[in-house]
Amino acid sequence: MSNQLTPEKLAEILAENNDESLRAALEAYAKKPYPEHLLGVWAKHPEYGDVMCQWDRPSVDGDMRVSWRDDRTNIGTKVAFIYVSDLTFPHQATKPEDVPAGEAWLVNVNDGHDSGECVVALKYEEDSWCTGDGVVDGEDWWEDRDVTLIAPLTPCPAPAQEPEHPRTLSSAEDYETAPVGTIVVGGPSKPWCKLSTDFWSNSGSRPSESNFALSQMDAQGVGLVSTEYRIVHRTPRATSPMTVSSFDEARAEIDKARRLDPVFANGLVIESREVTDWQEVEL
Repeated sequence: MSNQLTPEKLAEILAENNDESLRAALEAYAKKPYPEHLLGVWAKHPEYGDVMCQWDRPSVDGDMRVSWRDDRTNIGTKVAFIYVSDLTFPHQATKPEDVPAGEAWLVNVNDGHDSGECVVALKYEEDSWCTGDGVVDGEDWWEDRDVTLIAPLTPCPAPAQEPEHPRTLSSAEDYETAPVGTIVVGGPSKPWCKLSTDFWSNSGSRPSESNFALSQMDAQGVGLVSTEYRIVHRTPRATSPMTVSSFDEARAEIDKARRLDPVFANGLVIESREVTDWQEVEL
């Protein structure tokens, strides 16, 4: 038996009944909306699972041809004719207010004054959607209540991942695989920064060590990767490394620099880029 109760008939029945359980049952039974274009759209069927629509719209009887993967057949696929009202489409599990900022959707919009159908909208922030200038005459911005979702277009950006190297270095391999620019701190020695493949430096009495030598200094507590800050020197068209000639540790500022040897300043790594100012950078 198919779910062929129309929204119009449902509204008529609900207007005559106040029983909450009956209302809930009728709403669950009612014919669900579906996207305007169905060809190639994936949906969920209660018996067959994930299926793909083979027609762009249902027949006059409300049925739809679908296919799904089934390795038990010779061609690895099965086909069936089902009622489109038995399908649940991805967007039906999502409400406009649940969409995270940064996602783009194909939507219908209507704020009671202006409206548009099948337009692309970006979820800009909480309860705020943007369709862009001139896409819908009279309005560019919409609230969640003005938006009807049709289908997702792009997911929100993935959060930035933490560096892959360990937060504590101990073995020689750890020091070898740590990226250039890594800073390790701990013990009585000043911080060490990795300036090249096998060259670590600090501004103390032992100005440089190799990966292996650093790995043997665990007794001093060296190996904890610094997460505080570093100083980045940005200079136009630098063709060789820079060295610091004056460093104010209390203010975390570098006053002067000249082009010379690989840079270190109290263990804080320096990078050279094509800009013109000193800049403090959070790690």
